[in-house]
Amino acid sequence: MELEPVREWRIHLGAHKTATTHLQDTIFLRRAFLRKMGIDYIPMRDVRALKLPPRPGRLQWRTRLGWPMRARLEDAIAPLRSGPGRVVISDENLLGWVRDLLAVPFYPNMEARLRPFHALCKARNVSLFLGLRNPATLLPSAYAQQLRVRPVPGGFEPICNLALRSSASWFDVVSRLRKTLPDASLTIWKFEDYKDMQWHILSQIVGTYISPGETLPPSASTRSPSWDAIEAIERIPEHASSEQHAELAAQIIENDLGATKFDPVSHADKERFEDLYQKELENIARTYPEIRFLAPEFAHPTET
Repeated sequence: MELEPVREWRIHLGAHKTATTHLQDTIFLRRAFLRKMGIDYIPMRDVRALKLPPRPGRLQWRTRLGWPMRARLEDAIAPLRSGPGRVVISDENLLGWVRDLLAVPFYPNMEARLRPFHALCKARNVSLFLGLRNPATLLPSAYAQQLRVRPVPGGFEPICNLALRSSASWFDVVSRLRKTLPDASLTIWKFEDYKDMQWHILSQIVGTYISPGETLPPSASTRSPSWDAIEAIERIPEHASSEQHAELAAQIIENDLGATKFDPVSHADKERFEDLYQKELENIARTYPEIRFLAPEFAHPTET
């Protein structure tokens, strides 16, 4: 079958721990419906297998070539497509790894990973979508997810303190994203609104109205272990290999009864994070009026 040329890209960038996996699973269940609507959703596991973001320093010279790099991206996606010219992809690893949320700034290698998309944005209609989350809950969730695969030297407390001292910033992420891909539109929302806005957010990402349906439960692969389980994982010997650590962590999580919620941020620090978070959102809206915010008051059935 001859594929229709890609005329529009809709790219959900994640980020990690903002209900991205739940969103991907929900869209996947509507893939047949979307195909009938002229929308080609490429599942995350297929996109990730292409390894589109280069490792730091890799392929950087090719990002300046314009058409060749755009053709490379479109050729890589072509075998995964089912036909329609509106293509939707979602992969939080386009920005970086979950451990990059524990760094300052968030996603420190984001520019290098996204730069190959620059030529695509100049030549095609590209829309970007990004969920944000209060660091008071984001950082513990990212820390717990990272512990599933490898230890985090020093534990959680230094991460929290560094984020507060440096004002770990979503404004910084958005600013760098606008600078790296200035030709793409950007839509953002708050993770805290996702539960109430799930179907509206999904509709905006795919570009057509998706009627509400059964809400999927949270994915077990991204559920935060209990505080007891976190402490048990932290006690895995430091000399364990990455494979041994991941295997032992999986065993601990499998037997986790979930009796105690992992909630390591103090009440005072939660208030500080909340204040910083709200100021950031206001600063983003004031500095970048062209960015579209999805908020509950606008979550009505519309088709884009």
